Amino acid sequence: MGQDIREMPSGATLVLSVASWESIKALHDAVLREVKKGDVSGIDVEAVQGVLEGKIEAGAALIDRAISLASSKAVEDAMFRCAEKAVYKTGDDETSRKVTRALFDDLAVRDQTREDYYAIAYAVAEVNLRPFVKALSTSLRALMERYATTRGSPVPSATPSASPSSSPERVTAAETPSGS
Repeated sequence: MGQDIREMPSGATLVLSVASWESIKALHDAVLREVKKGDVSGIDVEAVQGVLEGKIEAGAALIDRAISLASSKAVEDAMFRCAEKAVYKTGDDETSRKVTRALFDDLAVRDQTREDYYAIAYAVAEVNLRPFVKALSTSLRALMERYATTRGSPVPSATPSASPSSSPERVTAAETPSGS
C-alpha cells in the first residue's frame, strides 16, 4: 500500500504510510486489551465494521468502548509509534511536520493540531488496523454461523430494522437485532 492522504477537519492534510509490523501489532494488541476490559456482549462485529465504514451509527456499547480506547495510554503510545511515518501539512504554509506528541505543543500549529487530534488518531488506526478488522469480522462471523447452526438459532445481522426511523443507507447499532 502506498500513501494515504486525508484532509483533516481544520483543512490540514495528513499523509499516512503503513507502519512496521511491530508497531501495528502493538496497536492491535493495545486496542484488543482495552476493548476486552468492558462488556462486549452487546456489540455485533458487523455493526462495528458498519460504524467504521460510516454505514451505521454507534450505539451506547460502541461509544463506551470508543471512550475507553480514546483514554488509554497504551493505545495512545502505540498510535504514536504507528504515526512515526505520518506527516501533517497545514494549509497556511504547507510545512511538513512529523506526527509526534511534540506536534500538539508546536505553537505555530497547536490549536489546529489539537482540533485534528481525534481525526489523526482515527486515521492512523484505520490505515494500520483495517486488514485486522476485516479478517476479524470474517472469522467471527464464521464462528457465529457455526454456533448458530449447532444451536439452531439465527445469526445476528447488522441489517436495517423495519422501524420508520431507519433508512436503507444508515441505521444505528441500536436498531440492529444484536443491538437490542
